[in-house]
Amino acid sequence: MAMEVESIIKEEDVDIVWAVLSSGSMITLVDRLMQNRKLSIVSTIWDDPKYFARNKYIDPFTWQNMHAAFKRVIRGSLRLSVMCESMQNIYRECYGVESVIMRHGIEESNFREWKANENSNIVRIGFAGSLYAKKEWNALLKMLDSVGGRIAGKDVRISFIGRKPRTGVGASKYVDYQGYMSFESALDCLYNSNIAYLPYWFDRRHSLTVKTSFPGKLSTYAACGIPVLYHGPLNSSVTPFIEEYPFGVCCHSLDKNSIYAAILCILEDKGFICNASYAREQALTNELSRAAMLRRFSELIDCKFDAINKFYKFE
Repeated sequence: MAMEVESIIKEEDVDIVWAVLSSGSMITLVDRLMQNRKLSIVSTIWDDPKYFARNKYIDPFTWQNMHAAFKRVIRGSLRLSVMCESMQNIYRECYGVESVIMRHGIEESNFREWKANENSNIVRIGFAGSLYAKKEWNALLKMLDSVGGRIAGKDVRISFIGRKPRTGVGASKYVDYQGYMSFESALDCLYNSNIAYLPYWFDRRHSLTVKTSFPGKLSTYAACGIPVLYHGPLNSSVTPFIEEYPFGVCCHSLDKNSIYAAILCILEDKGFICNASYAREQALTNELSRAAMLRRFSELIDCKFDAINKFYKFE
Protein backbone atom coordinates (compact mmCIF):
# COMPACT_ATOMS: atom_id res chain seq x y z
CA MET A 1 0.00 0.00 0.00
CA ALA A 2 2.86 2.40 0.81
CA MET A 3 4.35 1.75 -2.63
CA GLU A 4 0.99 2.52 -4.26
CA VAL A 5 0.63 5.76 -2.30
CA GLU A 6 4.15 6.81 -3.24
CA SER A 7 3.34 6.12 -6.89
CA ILE A 8 0.24 8.38 -6.70
CA ILE A 9 2.27 11.09 -4.95
CA LYS A 10 4.82 11.02 -7.76
CA GLU A 11 2.25 10.96 -10.57
CA GLU A 12 0.18 13.81 -9.11
CA ASP A 13 3.20 15.88 -8.08
CA VAL A 14 1.93 16.09 -4.49
CA ASP A 15 3.49 18.77 -2.26
CA ILE A 16 2.26 17.54 1.11
CA VAL A 17 0.56 14.43 2.50
CA TRP A 18 -2.14 14.79 5.15
CA ALA A 19 -2.49 11.66 7.29
CA VAL A 20 -5.29 11.02 9.80
CA LEU A 21 -3.88 8.60 12.37
CA SER A 22 -7.19 6.91 13.15
CA SER A 23 -6.11 3.27 13.19
CA GLY A 24 -3.14 1.00 13.66
CA SER A 25 -3.05 0.38 9.91
CA MET A 26 -2.83 4.10 9.16
CA ILE A 27 -0.05 4.58 11.71
CA THR A 28 1.92 1.71 10.19
CA LEU A 29 1.35 2.98 6.65
CA VAL A 30 2.52 6.51 7.47
CA ASP A 31 5.52 5.09 9.34
CA ARG A 32 6.48 3.29 6.13
CA LEU A 33 5.94 6.41 4.02
CA MET A 34 8.24 8.38 6.30
CA GLN A 35 11.12 6.17 5.23
CA ASN A 36 11.06 8.32 2.10
CA ARG A 37 12.76 11.39 3.52
CA LYS A 38 11.61 13.54 0.58
CA LEU A 39 7.93 13.36 1.60
CA SER A 40 6.39 16.16 3.65
CA ILE A 41 3.75 14.66 5.93
CA VAL A 42 1.37 16.42 8.33
CA SER A 43 -0.66 14.31 10.76
CA THR A 44 -4.02 14.63 12.51
CA ILE A 45 -4.97 12.77 15.69
CA TRP A 46 -8.63 12.41 16.65
CA ASP A 47 -8.17 9.90 19.49
CA ASP A 48 -5.11 8.73 21.34
CA PRO A 49 -4.08 5.31 19.93
CA LYS A 50 -4.52 3.67 23.33
CA TYR A 51 -8.26 4.26 22.92
CA PHE A 52 -8.75 2.42 19.64
CA ALA A 53 -6.15 -0.20 20.59
CA ARG A 54 -8.32 -1.13 23.57
CA ASN A 55 -11.50 -1.10 21.48
CA LYS A 56 -9.91 -3.42 18.91
CA TYR A 57 -8.50 -5.73 21.62
CA ILE A 58 -4.96 -5.33 20.28
CA ASP A 59 -2.52 -7.62 22.06
CA PRO A 60 0.40 -6.16 24.09
CA PHE A 61 3.08 -7.15 21.55
CA THR A 62 1.24 -5.56 18.63
CA TRP A 63 0.50 -2.48 20.76
CA GLN A 64 4.18 -2.08 21.61
CA ASN A 65 5.09 -2.05 17.91
CA MET A 66 2.20 0.25 17.02
CA HIS A 67 3.04 2.72 19.78
CA ALA A 68 6.68 2.82 18.67
CA ALA A 69 5.53 3.56 15.12
CA PHE A 70 3.15 6.22 16.44
CA LYS A 71 5.96 8.01 18.26
CA ARG A 72 8.11 7.96 15.12
CA VAL A 73 5.25 9.35 13.03
CA ILE A 74 4.30 12.28 15.25
CA ARG A 75 7.93 13.21 15.82
CA GLY A 76 8.63 12.94 12.10
CA SER A 77 5.55 14.89 10.98
CA LEU A 78 6.12 18.33 9.56
CA ARG A 79 3.17 19.57 11.63
CA LEU A 80 0.57 17.94 13.85
CA SER A 81 -3.06 18.65 14.75
CA VAL A 82 -4.88 17.43 17.86
CA MET A 83 -8.40 17.75 19.24
CA CYS A 84 -8.00 19.78 22.42
CA GLU A 85 -5.68 21.68 24.74
CA SER A 86 -5.17 18.78 27.14
CA MET A 87 -4.11 16.47 24.30
CA GLN A 88 -1.79 19.22 23.10
CA ASN A 89 -0.21 19.55 26.55
CA ILE A 90 0.13 15.79 27.10
CA TYR A 91 1.79 15.24 23.71
CA ARG A 92 4.15 18.16 24.27
CA GLU A 93 5.20 16.66 27.61
CA CYS A 94 5.37 13.01 26.53
CA TYR A 95 6.68 13.30 22.97
CA GLY A 96 8.20 16.78 22.77
CA VAL A 97 6.00 17.87 19.84
CA GLU A 98 4.01 21.04 19.19
CA SER A 99 0.58 20.93 17.56
CA VAL A 100 -2.39 22.82 16.16
CA ILE A 101 -5.83 22.34 17.72
CA MET A 102 -8.34 21.44 15.01
CA ARG A 103 -11.83 20.34 16.04
CA HIS A 104 -14.82 19.15 14.05
CA GLY A 105 -16.52 22.23 12.59
CA ILE A 106 -20.17 22.66 11.63
CA GLU A 107 -21.20 24.39 8.42
CA GLU A 108 -22.52 27.86 9.25
CA SER A 109 -25.70 27.28 7.21
CA ASN A 110 -26.67 24.63 9.80
CA PHE A 111 -26.55 27.00 12.77
CA ARG A 112 -29.87 27.51 14.54
CA GLU A 113 -30.79 30.69 16.37
CA TRP A 114 -30.19 30.57 20.11
CA LYS A 115 -33.37 29.41 21.78
CA ALA A 116 -34.53 31.37 24.81
CA ASN A 117 -35.75 29.43 27.83
CA GLU A 118 -39.42 28.70 27.25
CA ASN A 119 -42.18 28.84 29.82
CA SER A 120 -43.70 25.52 28.78
CA ASN A 121 -44.94 22.80 31.12
CA ILE A 122 -42.46 20.25 29.71
CA VAL A 123 -38.67 20.17 29.97
CA ARG A 124 -37.24 18.42 26.92
CA ILE A 125 -33.72 16.96 27.07
CA GLY A 126 -32.16 16.01 23.74
CA PHE A 127 -29.43 13.45 23.11
CA ALA A 128 -27.95 12.64 19.69
CA GLY A 129 -25.42 10.07 18.53
CA SER A 130 -23.88 6.95 20.02
CA LEU A 131 -24.28 6.36 23.75
CA TYR A 132 -20.99 5.17 25.23
CA ALA A 133 -21.27 6.54 28.76
CA LYS A 134 -24.02 4.20 29.92
CA LYS A 135 -23.47 4.47 33.67
CA GLU A 136 -23.84 8.24 33.43
CA TRP A 137 -26.99 7.92 31.33
CA ASN A 138 -28.51 5.49 33.82
CA ALA A 139 -27.74 7.93 36.64
CA LEU A 140 -29.77 10.57 34.80
CA LEU A 141 -32.69 8.15 34.45
CA LYS A 142 -32.50 7.17 38.14
CA MET A 143 -32.61 10.82 39.09
CA LEU A 144 -35.78 11.27 37.04
CA ASP A 145 -37.32 8.22 38.70
CA SER A 146 -36.53 9.64 42.12
CA VAL A 147 -38.41 12.88 41.38
CA GLY A 148 -41.29 11.30 39.49
CA GLY A 149 -40.06 12.67 36.16
CA ARG A 150 -40.58 16.30 37.22
CA ILE A 151 -38.14 19.17 37.68
CA ALA A 152 -39.18 22.61 38.93
CA GLY A 153 -42.79 21.55 38.65
CA LYS A 154 -42.47 20.49 35.00
CA ASP A 155 -42.61 17.09 33.32
CA VAL A 156 -39.34 15.91 31.76
CA ARG A 157 -39.04 14.06 28.44
CA ILE A 158 -35.82 12.84 26.82
CA SER A 159 -35.50 12.59 23.02
CA PHE A 160 -32.88 9.98 22.06
CA ILE A 161 -31.70 10.46 18.45
CA GLY A 162 -29.81 7.39 17.28
CA ARG A 163 -29.76 3.69 18.03
CA LYS A 164 -30.48 2.51 21.54
CA PRO A 165 -27.65 0.31 22.85
CA ARG A 166 -28.55 -3.37 23.07
CA THR A 167 -27.20 -3.75 26.58
CA GLY A 168 -26.35 -1.68 29.62
CA VAL A 169 -29.12 0.91 29.34
CA GLY A 170 -32.10 0.81 31.62
CA ALA A 171 -35.69 1.16 30.43
CA SER A 172 -37.44 4.42 31.21
CA LYS A 173 -40.88 5.82 30.51
CA TYR A 174 -39.33 9.27 30.21
CA VAL A 175 -37.34 8.47 27.05
CA ASP A 176 -38.62 8.74 23.48
CA TYR A 177 -36.40 6.85 21.02
CA GLN A 178 -36.36 8.73 17.71
CA GLY A 179 -34.05 6.43 15.73
CA TYR A 180 -31.65 7.63 13.05
CA MET A 181 -32.11 11.01 11.40
CA SER A 182 -30.26 13.14 8.89
CA PHE A 183 -27.97 15.73 10.42
CA GLU A 184 -30.35 18.56 9.56
CA SER A 185 -33.34 16.69 11.03
CA ALA A 186 -31.37 15.93 14.18
CA LEU A 187 -30.61 19.64 14.60
CA ASP A 188 -34.31 20.45 14.23
CA CYS A 189 -35.24 17.80 16.80
CA LEU A 190 -32.60 19.06 19.23
CA TYR A 191 -33.78 22.62 18.68
CA ASN A 192 -37.19 21.58 19.99
CA SER A 193 -35.49 20.60 23.26
CA ASN A 194 -34.52 22.80 26.18
CA ILE A 195 -31.26 21.05 27.05
CA ALA A 196 -28.71 18.97 25.11
CA TYR A 197 -27.24 16.11 27.17
CA LEU A 198 -23.53 15.24 26.88
CA PRO A 199 -22.34 12.34 29.09
CA TYR A 200 -18.68 11.29 29.41
CA TRP A 201 -17.09 8.40 31.33
CA PHE A 202 -16.28 8.79 35.02
CA ASP A 203 -14.38 5.51 35.42
CA ARG A 204 -10.58 5.51 35.52
CA ARG A 205 -10.30 3.12 32.58
CA HIS A 206 -11.31 5.97 30.28
CA SER A 207 -9.37 8.73 32.04
CA LEU A 208 -6.89 9.23 29.19
CA THR A 209 -9.71 9.26 26.63
CA VAL A 210 -11.74 11.97 28.35
CA LYS A 211 -8.59 14.09 28.69
CA THR A 212 -7.37 13.75 25.10
CA SER A 213 -10.58 13.41 23.06
CA PHE A 214 -13.09 16.11 22.22
CA PRO A 215 -16.69 14.94 21.59
CA GLY A 216 -18.17 15.86 18.22
CA LYS A 217 -21.52 16.06 20.00
CA LEU A 218 -20.45 19.36 21.53
CA SER A 219 -20.05 20.93 18.08
CA THR A 220 -23.46 19.61 17.07
CA TYR A 221 -25.11 20.81 20.27
CA ALA A 222 -23.59 24.27 19.90
CA ALA A 223 -24.94 24.49 16.34
CA CYS A 224 -28.45 23.46 17.38
CA GLY A 225 -28.84 26.50 19.64
CA ILE A 226 -29.70 25.15 23.10
CA PRO A 227 -27.77 24.92 26.40
CA VAL A 228 -25.62 21.86 27.12
CA LEU A 229 -25.62 19.69 30.21
CA TYR A 230 -22.15 18.16 30.42
CA HIS A 231 -22.26 15.11 32.71
CA GLY A 232 -18.77 13.75 33.24
CA PRO A 233 -15.47 14.06 35.10
CA LEU A 234 -13.81 17.32 36.03
CA ASN A 235 -10.49 16.40 34.41
CA SER A 236 -11.79 16.15 30.85
CA SER A 237 -11.35 18.20 27.69
CA VAL A 238 -14.96 19.40 27.96
CA THR A 239 -14.73 21.06 31.38
CA PRO A 240 -12.26 23.85 30.50
CA PHE A 241 -14.07 24.42 27.22
CA ILE A 242 -17.41 24.98 28.99
CA GLU A 243 -15.65 27.18 31.52
CA GLU A 244 -14.25 29.33 28.73
CA TYR A 245 -17.50 29.31 26.73
CA PRO A 246 -20.28 28.86 29.32
CA PHE A 247 -23.20 27.96 27.09
CA GLY A 248 -23.57 24.84 29.22
CA VAL A 249 -23.46 23.63 32.80
CA CYS A 250 -21.13 20.93 34.15
CA CYS A 251 -22.18 18.14 36.51
CA HIS A 252 -19.17 16.19 37.81
CA SER A 253 -21.11 13.63 39.83
CA LEU A 254 -23.41 10.62 39.54
CA ASP A 255 -25.32 11.84 42.58
CA LYS A 256 -28.98 12.48 41.77
CA ASN A 257 -29.08 15.77 43.66
CA SER A 258 -26.13 17.13 41.69
CA ILE A 259 -27.72 16.15 38.37
CA TYR A 260 -31.00 17.75 39.41
CA ALA A 261 -29.23 20.95 40.49
CA ALA A 262 -27.36 21.21 37.17
CA ILE A 263 -30.59 20.94 35.17
CA LEU A 264 -32.27 23.45 37.45
CA CYS A 265 -29.39 25.88 36.88
CA ILE A 266 -29.91 25.73 33.11
CA LEU A 267 -33.63 26.33 33.53
CA GLU A 268 -33.68 29.01 36.20
CA ASP A 269 -30.26 30.60 36.80
CA LYS A 270 -30.65 34.12 35.39
CA GLY A 271 -26.91 34.71 35.23
CA PHE A 272 -26.35 31.59 33.16
CA ILE A 273 -29.31 32.29 30.87
CA CYS A 274 -28.15 35.87 30.30
CA ASN A 275 -24.59 34.90 29.29
CA ALA A 276 -25.14 31.59 27.49
CA SER A 277 -26.18 33.00 24.12
CA TYR A 278 -23.07 35.14 23.70
CA ALA A 279 -20.80 32.34 24.97
CA ARG A 280 -22.23 29.94 22.42
CA GLU A 281 -21.72 32.48 19.62
CA GLN A 282 -18.08 32.90 20.63
CA ALA A 283 -17.54 29.14 20.83
CA LEU A 284 -18.85 28.68 17.30
CA THR A 285 -16.87 31.57 15.89
CA ASN A 286 -13.57 30.69 17.56
CA GLU A 287 -13.64 26.89 17.72
CA LEU A 288 -16.62 24.92 16.42
CA SER A 289 -17.57 26.38 13.03
CA ARG A 290 -16.42 25.10 9.66
CA ALA A 291 -14.58 28.39 9.14
CA ALA A 292 -12.66 27.87 12.40
CA MET A 293 -11.77 24.33 11.35
CA LEU A 294 -10.55 25.52 7.94
CA ARG A 295 -8.42 28.23 9.56
CA ARG A 296 -6.71 25.59 11.68
CA PHE A 297 -6.37 23.30 8.65
CA SER A 298 -4.71 26.10 6.67
CA GLU A 299 -2.25 26.46 9.55
CA LEU A 300 -1.64 22.71 9.57
CA ILE A 301 -0.72 22.53 5.87
CA ASP A 302 0.86 26.02 5.84
CA CYS A 303 -1.48 27.43 3.23
CA LYS A 304 -3.33 30.75 3.18
CA PHE A 305 -6.82 30.53 4.62
CA ASP A 306 -8.37 32.38 1.66
CA ALA A 307 -7.08 29.72 -0.70
CA ILE A 308 -8.41 26.88 1.48
CA ASN A 309 -11.78 28.59 1.93
CA LYS A 310 -12.11 29.28 -1.80
CA PHE A 311 -11.30 25.66 -2.64
CA TYR A 312 -13.76 24.36 -0.05
CA LYS A 313 -16.59 26.54 -1.38
CA PHE A 314 -15.77 25.48 -4.92
CA GLU A 315 -15.94 21.83 -3.95
